[in-house]
Amino acid sequence: LNNLVGNAMKFTKGGEIEIVLNKTDSQCLIQVKDTGPGIPKEDLEIIFDPFTQASNNMLREVQGTGLGLAMVKDFVEKHGGTVKAESELGKGSTFTVTLPLGDAHVDKAKLDTAELSEGELDTRINLGLRSFDDLDLTMFSDRDPSRSTLLLIEDNPQVLQALAYVLKDHYNLYFAKDGQDGLEMAQNLRPNLIVSDIMMPRMNGYDLVKTVKADPDLKMIPFILLTSKADIESKLRGLDEGADEYLSKPFNNQEVLTRVRNLILKRKAEIEFIHAEKLVSLGQVAAGVAHEINNHIYYTKGSVERMRDVFDLIKKGDLSLEKGMEIMDDSISMAQRGSERVCHITQNMKLFVRPGIEGFHPNDIREGIEAVLTIAHANRNAKVVFHKQYDLEKLVVCNINQINQVFMNLILNAIDSFEGRENGEIQVHTYEDQGAATIIIKDNGSGIPEAIRPRIFDPYFTTKDVGKGTGLGLHICREIIREHGGMITVESIVGEGSAFTIKVPMAGPKNNADEKKFTHLAVDQRLTKVTYPARM
Repeated sequence: LNNLVGNAMKFTKGGEIEIVLNKTDSQCLIQVKDTGPGIPKEDLEIIFDPFTQASNNMLREVQGTGLGLAMVKDFVEKHGGTVKAESELGKGSTFTVTLPLGDAHVDKAKLDTAELSEGELDTRINLGLRSFDDLDLTMFSDRDPSRSTLLLIEDNPQVLQALAYVLKDHYNLYFAKDGQDGLEMAQNLRPNLIVSDIMMPRMNGYDLVKTVKADPDLKMIPFILLTSKADIESKLRGLDEGADEYLSKPFNNQEVLTRVRNLILKRKAEIEFIHAEKLVSLGQVAAGVAHEINNHIYYTKGSVERMRDVFDLIKKGDLSLEKGMEIMDDSISMAQRGSERVCHITQNMKLFVRPGIEGFHPNDIREGIEAVLTIAHANRNAKVVFHKQYDLEKLVVCNINQINQVFMNLILNAIDSFEGRENGEIQVHTYEDQGAATIIIKDNGSGIPEAIRPRIFDPYFTTKDVGKGTGLGLHICREIIREHGGMITVESIVGEGSAFTIKVPMAGPKNNADEKKFTHLAVDQRLTKVTYPARM
């Protein structure tokens, strides 16, 4: 009665509403008649469906959830009755409810006039909710650390509660009643997935998903838009703003569960693949470094064996002491160079990956670059000349292991771009520009065609042969730099080479959670000039 009379009052402006109560021998009849705009004939069969509203433009001016008449039908049928609608455009509508009299239609085993217990109340959805003050969210407060976390953003308490009941047995749930609250919760909570309505106060769903996807810390969170608008334009706009999925009201419970589960699994798979790529990349680097170290160890071993042979010849009198000393002095020099080279590589490996150093700390990025150049040279067969210009001497607040990963990916890509040529040159230039640490890595390699340049940072995009690259290297670089609050760009000319420019804030990202954990590391500001001998 509340919904039928309320609808009549909303849609009848300056007209009349008539309420009729009547009965037959076996039925109670209730009619609510109005002189409003009426309902199109084609809509009469669907207006009792959940989340459905009439298509009449005059009716659409009055916003609703599309749940009111679905509630009427549900409650009437639970009482063994029926409800129907009759209408004529321009003249009004009549809703007729029939309810059986007596209790003959009720299962006697279920006939109970007692009050519902608290436990029974908790298992029922209250479709009569009018505000968030009437919604008890404490029933969804149980949290399981093994479950994924969902953030539900919806300004209608009935829809929010319906969604919560669908998802509560599978996920940890958090709630927001408008877009602005939802954004703040997403920034603090970092959920595994967000489900949001579109039409909301303060910030609508379109603006919310656009803001989330523009935030480096939130952009990878899967986002589902939920709306009663089913037209293709609305869907395309939502997807264009960055939404991963779209659910139209009325939604099917199983569809909600399936789409949420699939998006979470997809994101987990992407994260695992990226971690695997990092491990593979590090494994490839380690293999190349091991080969280089072995070369110098055998180089040193050979020098020592040569000295032993010379010493034996001197003892036998087959070689003069003066000539033997000259040969051994040369062998000692070679052994010393080999051992120093091994020490230098292993020291730079420690600088490249610093165990126990996590989070953001002040670092001298020159040390990282020097380490990367050493390791990269040991990892590739290409003959390359490095030109270094370090105009940035201040410490940069960064995650040094992640930044070194960026340097490694860019340097190795630059070396690969020489395609076996012997005149490869790589220039590294660092300087400070308006509070940003700027690093330019430039090569004279093959360059990047203009047609594919916009795609090189996309995940899984690669121009390398099958088995030689996953297409995640540059994508990982971009994500790391974005996590640092910075940006990475590229300029390239085919046949002349490429230049990658990295800019990150000297003070670290604005929203750095580790800011209070900063420790000034003891950093040697003096860099040892390193020469890179030809590979053995």
